[in-house]
Amino acid sequence: MRALTVLSALSLLAGCGGDSASGDAEDADPVRQGSVEFYQPARGVPQVALIVVDDSPDQEGRDLRASVAGAFVESYDSSRVNAVESCTPPADPARPSLVRRFAIVVGASGVGEAGVHSFADDDELSWIADERSDADASRWSNAVAAAIEGTETTQPDVYQPLALAEHWVRLLARETEPRTERERAVLEALPARVDVEPFLASTREDQSPLPAADYRLDSSESCSGGGACVAEPQSYAQDPRHFFDAGFFQDCSARCGGGQPLKDDTGAVECRVLLAALHVQECDESLGWQETSLRSDALEQWAEGAATDFRICEVAQLEGAALRSCQNELSCADCTPGFCSTSVPELVSDCAHIAPFPWSLRFPQLPPTPLMFEVRCNFEP
Repeated sequence: MRALTVLSALSLLAGCGGDSASGDAEDADPVRQGSVEFYQPARGVPQVALIVVDDSPDQEGRDLRASVAGAFVESYDSSRVNAVESCTPPADPARPSLVRRFAIVVGASGVGEAGVHSFADDDELSWIADERSDADASRWSNAVAAAIEGTETTQPDVYQPLALAEHWVRLLARETEPRTERERAVLEALPARVDVEPFLASTREDQSPLPAADYRLDSSESCSGGGACVAEPQSYAQDPRHFFDAGFFQDCSARCGGGQPLKDDTGAVECRVLLAALHVQECDESLGWQETSLRSDALEQWAEGAATDFRICEVAQLEGAALRSCQNELSCADCTPGFCSTSVPELVSDCAHIAPFPWSLRFPQLPPTPLMFEVRCNFEP
């Protein structure tokens, strides 16, 4: 394998780009060299749908709940699938997507535990799986819809959706103590690191004790340190047509990289892969990570902005039976942690087919933590 001694960092994070021409030592064939950086978000972070809904025992309340329940079934899951549809190739058994979804439905005038329906006391309100399936999505969505319609109270108290929404957001962010055993059970069932989506399904006048402007319900982006990440609250009164629509759209551009990297007779590619891992003290060899003397300004800059403790590691390329399995089998039965350039049709990446990693690279058994990668490869001149 040629030594990658001169490389140009191209930062092709969001789409197809060029590459640089350069030569190695004078006695070696000239090659083109290029690099690409890409980010793997955390997988399996619990996603909590927090729905505060009008629980009034009259026809107006029932009509609203029916509308909200129908909107949830119709658009909550499907809009999130559509937001990343072109980024989602067939499932790679060597890298499960990890679904962790939970629902909490709170009646806007409930008192104490009576007005709360959550995954902590109803297993149907949780969805835990290695991969998403339509059947699981339908089961969970219908269970949440039933909880929304079932929040009607026979003894309404003060109607305060804003105050309740703020309390639950702060509770899930561990900024306030639980007031009931049911709230305590919810917190005990979740790690500190969660993504929270608050929804306020109300069209009535709010009777919360403070002025509406005092319930800021600020969104929080500070999840890298391990706390709750709270999305901007959605209000049914503001836009009922798009109440449960996803608030993001992932950039799913193909990463071309100027062709495929050079390979040897075994199919191993002339690439070096670096990654930045957060909150680690050393490169974990059991994950296929090795200590390295290579430097990456881009990875170090990203890591320094996200955590005080991180490590730049090199990912080992697979060899032998593990390499052949990674290259040729969707099941990846003999794979070990590391990387390969795969020929499995469902996972091959080019400018017409979106895949999660550039240049048909495959990373079996990656941990579900956020990682930033830089891949440096040699190409035909």
